[in-house]
Amino acid sequence: RWDLVMCSHTIEHIVDPLPLIRECQRRARRWALFYAPFEEQNLITGHLRSITEDFVKSLQPLHFEVLTSPGWQHPIDPVSRTVLFVLEGRA
Repeated sequence: RWDLVMCSHTIEHIVDPLPLIRECQRRARRWALFYAPFEEQNLITGHLRSITEDFVKSLQPLHFEVLTSPGWQHPIDPVSRTVLFVLEGRA
């Protein structure tokens, strides 16, 4: 168990990321932080789902922020955004 569990650019590669998200929360004493491409219009190879605002809000995040990332650019979508959200830990 850790105070903070971080998961970056992973949940978009899973059809149903909820079990992974809950496992990260279970292992986090304080926070589980997630960072992923946000609302991809054209899923790139390997991305199995688009992380949407509705999905993130359904998790009741402590923090939710949409960012333009200098480190991740979608090869087709004209706007490449990422989402950072924090969930309460359950450890």
